[in-house]
Amino acid sequence: MGKRFTDTDIWNKIWFMKLPIEDKCAIMYIKDACDNVGVWSPNTELAEYIIKAKPNWDTLLGSCNGNIEVLDNGKWFLTDFCDFQYGELNENCKPHKSYMRLLEKHGLLERVLLSSRKGMYTLQEKEKEKEKDKEKEKREYAPAVTLTEREYKQLVEDYGEEVAVLAIDKLSVYKMSSGKKYKSDYHALLNWVVEKVGGKDRDMLKAEQKMKREQAAERKKRVEEIKETRTPPPPEFTELVNKIGKVE
Repeated sequence: MGKRFTDTDIWNKIWFMKLPIEDKCAIMYIKDACDNVGVWSPNTELAEYIIKAKPNWDTLLGSCNGNIEVLDNGKWFLTDFCDFQYGELNENCKPHKSYMRLLEKHGLLERVLLSSRKGMYTLQEKEKEKEKDKEKEKREYAPAVTLTEREYKQLVEDYGEEVAVLAIDKLSVYKMSSGKKYKSDYHALLNWVVEKVGGKDRDMLKAEQKMKREQAAERKKRVEEIKETRTPPPPEFTELVNKIGKVE
Protein backbone atom coordinates (compact mmCIF):
# COMPACT_ATOMS: atom_id res chain seq x y z
CA MET A 1 0.00 0.00 0.00
CA GLY A 2 2.88 2.35 0.69
CA LYS A 3 2.75 5.75 2.36
CA ARG A 4 -0.43 7.84 2.42
CA PHE A 5 -1.42 11.37 3.28
CA THR A 6 -3.36 11.77 6.52
CA ASP A 7 -6.10 14.32 7.06
CA THR A 8 -5.03 15.66 10.45
CA ASP A 9 -7.99 18.04 10.41
CA ILE A 10 -10.37 15.09 10.85
CA TRP A 11 -9.99 15.35 14.63
CA ASN A 12 -11.62 18.81 14.50
CA LYS A 13 -14.63 17.76 12.42
CA ILE A 14 -17.87 17.66 14.40
CA TRP A 15 -19.12 14.35 13.02
CA PHE A 16 -15.82 12.65 13.93
CA MET A 17 -15.66 14.27 17.37
CA LYS A 18 -19.08 12.82 18.22
CA LEU A 19 -18.04 9.21 17.49
CA PRO A 20 -17.17 6.86 20.35
CA ILE A 21 -13.49 5.99 20.54
CA GLU A 22 -13.95 2.48 19.11
CA ASP A 23 -15.71 3.92 16.00
CA LYS A 24 -12.91 6.47 15.57
CA CYS A 25 -10.38 3.64 15.64
CA ALA A 26 -12.44 1.69 13.09
CA ILE A 27 -12.45 4.59 10.61
CA MET A 28 -8.70 5.17 11.00
CA TYR A 29 -8.12 1.44 10.49
CA ILE A 30 -10.28 1.36 7.33
CA LYS A 31 -8.36 4.35 5.93
CA ASP A 32 -5.11 2.40 6.36
CA ALA A 33 -6.40 -1.06 5.40
CA CYS A 34 -8.25 -0.11 2.18
CA ASP A 35 -6.66 -0.59 -1.24
CA ASN A 36 -4.98 2.19 -3.25
CA VAL A 37 -8.27 3.74 -4.36
CA GLY A 38 -10.09 3.63 -1.02
CA VAL A 39 -12.01 0.34 -1.31
CA TRP A 40 -12.09 -1.96 1.74
CA SER A 41 -13.24 -5.56 1.79
CA PRO A 42 -14.95 -5.73 5.20
CA ASN A 43 -13.22 -8.01 7.67
CA THR A 44 -14.66 -6.90 10.97
CA GLU A 45 -13.08 -9.71 12.99
CA LEU A 46 -9.58 -8.75 11.85
CA ALA A 47 -10.33 -5.06 12.44
CA GLU A 48 -11.51 -5.71 16.02
CA TYR A 49 -8.46 -7.87 16.69
CA ILE A 50 -6.07 -5.15 15.50
CA ILE A 51 -7.72 -2.13 17.15
CA LYS A 52 -8.54 -4.12 20.32
CA ALA A 53 -12.09 -2.72 20.39
CA LYS A 54 -15.57 -3.59 19.09
CA PRO A 55 -17.01 -0.76 16.98
CA ASN A 56 -20.72 -0.45 16.30
CA TRP A 57 -20.59 -1.65 12.69
CA ASP A 58 -24.37 -1.36 12.25
CA THR A 59 -24.43 2.41 12.89
CA LEU A 60 -20.93 3.37 11.75
CA LEU A 61 -21.86 4.05 8.12
CA GLY A 62 -24.66 6.39 9.13
CA SER A 63 -22.38 8.28 11.50
CA CYS A 64 -19.46 9.06 9.19
CA ASN A 65 -21.00 12.01 7.33
CA GLY A 66 -21.20 10.21 3.97
CA ASN A 67 -17.46 9.56 3.85
CA ILE A 68 -17.99 5.80 3.53
CA GLU A 69 -20.58 4.02 1.43
CA VAL A 70 -21.31 0.38 0.64
CA LEU A 71 -20.87 -0.67 -3.00
CA ASP A 72 -23.17 -3.15 -4.75
CA ASN A 73 -20.62 -5.92 -4.15
CA GLY A 74 -20.63 -5.26 -0.38
CA LYS A 75 -17.24 -3.58 -0.26
CA TRP A 76 -16.84 -0.23 1.53
CA PHE A 77 -15.67 2.82 -0.40
CA LEU A 78 -14.04 5.93 1.09
CA THR A 79 -15.69 8.48 -1.17
CA ASP A 80 -13.07 11.24 -1.00
CA PHE A 81 -9.99 8.98 -0.78
CA CYS A 82 -8.71 9.48 -4.34
CA ASP A 83 -9.33 13.23 -4.39
CA PHE A 84 -7.44 13.65 -1.13
CA GLN A 85 -4.55 11.34 -1.99
CA TYR A 86 -4.00 12.09 -5.69
CA GLY A 87 -6.00 15.16 -6.74
CA GLU A 88 -7.11 15.03 -10.38
CA LEU A 89 -6.13 11.70 -11.91
CA ASN A 90 -4.14 11.93 -15.13
CA GLU A 91 -3.64 8.97 -17.48
CA ASN A 92 -0.26 10.43 -18.53
CA CYS A 93 1.02 9.96 -14.97
CA LYS A 94 2.44 6.44 -14.49
CA PRO A 95 1.27 5.89 -10.88
CA HIS A 96 -2.17 7.24 -11.78
CA LYS A 97 -2.57 4.64 -14.53
CA SER A 98 -2.59 1.79 -12.00
CA TYR A 99 -5.09 3.65 -9.80
CA MET A 100 -7.36 4.23 -12.78
CA ARG A 101 -7.23 0.54 -13.72
CA LEU A 102 -8.15 -0.40 -10.16
CA LEU A 103 -11.01 2.11 -10.14
CA GLU A 104 -12.26 0.67 -13.41
CA LYS A 105 -12.17 -2.81 -11.88
CA HIS A 106 -14.38 -1.55 -9.03
CA GLY A 107 -16.68 0.27 -11.49
CA LEU A 108 -15.73 3.63 -9.96
CA LEU A 109 -13.51 5.25 -12.60
CA GLU A 110 -16.06 7.56 -14.24
CA ARG A 111 -17.48 8.61 -10.88
CA VAL A 112 -14.07 9.53 -9.39
CA LEU A 113 -12.96 11.37 -12.54
CA LEU A 114 -16.14 13.47 -12.54
CA SER A 115 -15.73 14.18 -8.83
CA SER A 116 -12.10 15.33 -9.17
CA ARG A 117 -12.92 17.56 -12.15
CA LYS A 118 -15.85 19.05 -10.29
CA GLY A 119 -13.52 19.79 -7.40
CA MET A 120 -11.05 21.42 -9.78
CA TYR A 121 -13.78 23.60 -11.29
CA THR A 122 -14.94 24.54 -7.79
CA LEU A 123 -11.44 25.76 -6.98
CA GLN A 124 -11.35 27.76 -10.20
CA GLU A 125 -14.71 29.28 -9.37
CA LYS A 126 -13.44 30.25 -5.93
CA GLU A 127 -10.43 31.95 -7.50
CA LYS A 128 -12.72 33.84 -9.86
CA GLU A 129 -14.84 34.92 -6.90
CA LYS A 130 -11.71 36.17 -5.14
CA GLU A 131 -10.78 38.18 -8.24
CA LYS A 132 -14.29 39.65 -8.38
CA ASP A 133 -14.12 40.58 -4.70
CA LYS A 134 -10.73 42.18 -5.30
CA GLU A 135 -12.19 44.24 -8.12
CA LYS A 136 -14.88 45.51 -5.75
CA GLU A 137 -12.36 46.59 -3.10
CA LYS A 138 -12.04 50.36 -2.85
CA ARG A 139 -8.98 52.34 -1.88
CA GLU A 140 -8.36 56.01 -1.24
CA TYR A 141 -7.02 57.86 -4.29
CA ALA A 142 -7.24 61.21 -2.46
CA PRO A 143 -8.49 62.22 1.00
CA ALA A 144 -12.20 61.26 1.25
CA VAL A 145 -12.28 59.89 -2.32
CA THR A 146 -12.42 56.12 -2.71
CA LEU A 147 -12.55 54.15 -5.95
CA THR A 148 -12.00 50.60 -7.07
CA GLU A 149 -8.94 49.98 -9.21
CA ARG A 150 -11.23 49.25 -12.13
CA GLU A 151 -13.09 52.57 -11.70
CA TYR A 152 -9.83 54.52 -11.63
CA LYS A 153 -8.50 52.77 -14.74
CA GLN A 154 -11.80 53.49 -16.52
CA LEU A 155 -11.54 57.20 -15.66
CA VAL A 156 -8.01 57.36 -17.04
CA GLU A 157 -8.98 55.43 -20.18
CA ASP A 158 -12.05 57.60 -20.88
CA TYR A 159 -10.74 61.08 -19.99
CA GLY A 160 -6.97 60.85 -19.72
CA GLU A 161 -4.76 60.69 -16.64
CA GLU A 162 -4.48 64.48 -16.24
CA VAL A 163 -8.25 65.05 -16.15
CA ALA A 164 -8.75 62.00 -13.89
CA VAL A 165 -6.21 63.20 -11.32
CA LEU A 166 -7.53 66.79 -11.35
CA ALA A 167 -11.12 65.56 -10.99
CA ILE A 168 -10.25 63.33 -8.04
CA ASP A 169 -8.37 66.18 -6.31
CA LYS A 170 -11.28 68.58 -6.87
CA LEU A 171 -13.82 66.12 -5.48
CA SER A 172 -11.55 65.53 -2.49
CA VAL A 173 -11.35 69.26 -1.68
CA TYR A 174 -15.12 69.64 -2.11
CA LYS A 175 -15.98 66.72 0.15
CA MET A 176 -13.48 67.74 2.82
CA SER A 177 -14.69 71.35 2.91
CA SER A 178 -18.44 70.69 2.64
CA GLY A 179 -18.79 67.41 4.52
CA LYS A 180 -20.74 66.07 1.54
CA LYS A 181 -20.92 62.31 1.12
CA TYR A 182 -21.71 60.32 -1.99
CA LYS A 183 -22.92 56.77 -2.33
CA SER A 184 -20.42 56.42 -5.20
CA ASP A 185 -17.49 58.79 -5.67
CA TYR A 186 -17.01 57.36 -9.16
CA HIS A 187 -20.47 58.43 -10.27
CA ALA A 188 -20.02 61.84 -8.60
CA LEU A 189 -16.92 62.31 -10.73
CA LEU A 190 -18.87 61.40 -13.86
CA ASN A 191 -21.89 63.50 -12.95
CA TRP A 192 -20.16 66.87 -12.58
CA VAL A 193 -16.50 66.88 -11.53
CA VAL A 194 -15.00 65.65 -14.82
CA GLU A 195 -16.83 68.32 -16.83
CA LYS A 196 -15.86 70.98 -14.29
CA VAL A 197 -12.12 70.34 -14.52
CA GLY A 198 -12.16 69.45 -18.22
CA GLY A 199 -14.09 72.55 -19.22
CA LYS A 200 -16.14 70.59 -21.72
CA ASP A 201 -19.08 68.23 -22.01
CA ARG A 202 -18.21 64.77 -20.66
CA ASP A 203 -19.01 63.01 -23.93
CA MET A 204 -16.80 65.47 -25.82
CA LEU A 205 -13.91 64.85 -23.44
CA LYS A 206 -14.38 61.11 -23.86
CA ALA A 207 -14.44 61.42 -27.65
CA GLU A 208 -11.25 63.52 -27.63
CA GLN A 209 -9.48 60.99 -25.42
CA LYS A 210 -10.55 58.17 -27.74
CA MET A 211 -9.19 60.10 -30.72
CA LYS A 212 -5.87 60.62 -28.91
CA ARG A 213 -5.61 56.90 -28.21
CA GLU A 214 -6.34 56.05 -31.84
CA GLN A 215 -3.78 58.59 -33.08
CA ALA A 216 -1.15 57.24 -30.68
CA ALA A 217 -1.87 53.69 -31.85
CA GLU A 218 -1.60 54.79 -35.48
CA ARG A 219 1.75 56.51 -34.84
CA LYS A 220 3.06 53.43 -33.09
CA LYS A 221 1.93 51.25 -35.99
CA ARG A 222 3.67 53.56 -38.48
CA VAL A 223 6.93 53.46 -36.52
CA GLU A 224 6.82 49.65 -36.44
CA GLU A 225 6.19 49.53 -40.20
CA ILE A 226 9.16 51.85 -40.84
CA LYS A 227 11.38 49.69 -38.64
CA GLU A 228 10.37 46.58 -40.58
CA THR A 229 10.92 48.09 -44.04
CA ARG A 230 14.06 50.15 -43.35
CA THR A 231 17.26 48.56 -44.67
CA PRO A 232 19.97 48.43 -41.99
CA PRO A 233 23.25 50.24 -42.88
CA PRO A 234 26.18 48.09 -44.02
CA PRO A 235 28.70 47.00 -41.36
CA GLU A 236 31.43 49.25 -42.89
CA PHE A 237 29.26 52.34 -42.33
CA THR A 238 28.54 51.42 -38.71
CA GLU A 239 32.26 50.79 -38.10
CA LEU A 240 33.19 54.18 -39.63
CA VAL A 241 30.61 55.99 -37.47
CA ASN A 242 32.00 54.32 -34.36
CA LYS A 243 35.55 55.39 -35.27
CA ILE A 244 34.51 59.01 -35.85
CA GLY A 245 32.75 59.00 -32.49
CA LYS A 246 35.90 57.84 -30.75
CA VAL A 247 38.01 60.54 -32.43
CA GLU A 248 35.62 63.29 -31.37
